[in-house]
Amino acid sequence: MAEFQYGRLVSFTSLSDLFATIINKECRRLQNQGFSEIVKFYQKIVGIKIPDVQGGNRLKEMYERRHLLVHRLGKTDEKYRHTYGTQAKTITIDDQYLVESFATVLAFCMEMWDRAHGLLAHPEPSRREPPVTITIEAVPFSKRAQEALSERFSFADPSGERIIRLKDIELSRTSTHGTERLVLKGENEHLKQYLRHLKKLVRKDELQLIETVKDRLDLRDYKREKILSSLSPDFVKRVEALIPQQLPLPTSFYRDAAAQLSLSVGKTREIVQAIIYARKAALGDQDPKNSGQK
Repeated sequence: MAEFQYGRLVSFTSLSDLFATIINKECRRLQNQGFSEIVKFYQKIVGIKIPDVQGGNRLKEMYERRHLLVHRLGKTDEKYRHTYGTQAKTITIDDQYLVESFATVLAFCMEMWDRAHGLLAHPEPSRREPPVTITIEAVPFSKRAQEALSERFSFADPSGERIIRLKDIELSRTSTHGTERLVLKGENEHLKQYLRHLKKLVRKDELQLIETVKDRLDLRDYKREKILSSLSPDFVKRVEALIPQQLPLPTSFYRDAAAQLSLSVGKTREIVQAIIYARKAALGDQDPKNSGQK
């Protein structure tokens, strides 16, 4: 896996920059280490066995053929001849092989795409509490208070083991006539720790807190949101096509839908109820009794 020096790690300005750098570095590493390392990576990290994917084994032969053509002028070795059951001392790429290779890569990519989306549709359940959104309006009277409201400000979490950057939990900010308005979203304990720091500045007359409004997401809403955000748009459309317009749902609906989606009845019920609830919420009706639950 990609490794970074501490100085490089803390220099990233956003999590998206960090993720992009890690992904690019890991791709370069795999590209340089060969097909066998790619197979190991997907099985260990992603949880997909490439040989089980359509075209996976033929993709390995294509990779080794390319290696022989580039580094041995197409001359085969004993290992290649034994593995692929051929007596040919020299290999080339003719039109038929090229066309079949394109078809193999396409089939492989499509199944890998489907498998990856399947994993995203059923992520490991999170043990974290739902995030909290808080709005803060404050007037700074000192340089230290201005720094505390700056996106560059960082503070330790209650355990002292993690450093939280304000920029990473900030949703938006506006500044009007010396008043700073911040909208933050994060773990409840992190936001409470930040507020403790601001209140210390208030007690020292370095800051005035005009308003703080905290909005904790309902746990059920949070779970529904997490379920839908983990599904691909195509999969959501596929489930929506199975849901009848007339509610409540028939008694046998979840069992029949689970069979069509190749999911458990419990997982199907969870996804369907999240979709129905979101649909009704968009129409201004959030009564759980009308969410197709039986």
